[in-house]
Amino acid sequence: MADSEQKGQRHSTGRVSGNGVVLRRSVYSFADTVRRLEQAARAHGAQLFGRIDHAANAKRVGLAIEPMELLLIGRPEASTPLIRSRPTAGLDLPLKVLVWREGNDVWIAYNDIGYIALRHGATDIPDAVAAMYAWFEPLVVAGTDEPVVFD
Repeated sequence: MADSEQKGQRHSTGRVSGNGVVLRRSVYSFADTVRRLEQAARAHGAQLFGRIDHAANAKRVGLAIEPMELLLIGRPEASTPLIRSRPTAGLDLPLKVLVWREGNDVWIAYNDIGYIALRHGATDIPDAVAAMYAWFEPLVVAGTDEPVVFD
């Protein structure tokens, strides 16, 4: 497959890929997207458990990449039932949102919650999965202003 085809597939706007990764293009700048995600997290009762600044880490070792941060965001009251049912779900929780700039575009990516449940065999607790979607989906829409499209 040509590089341009791979890039186009990788950046299918607002799509859930076969590996459970959701990609969305943000209409905001990198800094505004990060800020809006953080504000939306607080507004939806979520906590920001951590932040990894990949660009700063690259710079520390003499390498350069465009701005890229990983936000760890969660609501323990929503995710704990999933972890209690399937402890390995703790590998994917709290939820992570990757924000990066590529040229003039800003993107976010995260693991689809349903895919996380499927990956860990937690399909028998749909209420817990629905509770996670209920707070997380509005958060990422607020951060990007783009609804998700399922293939």
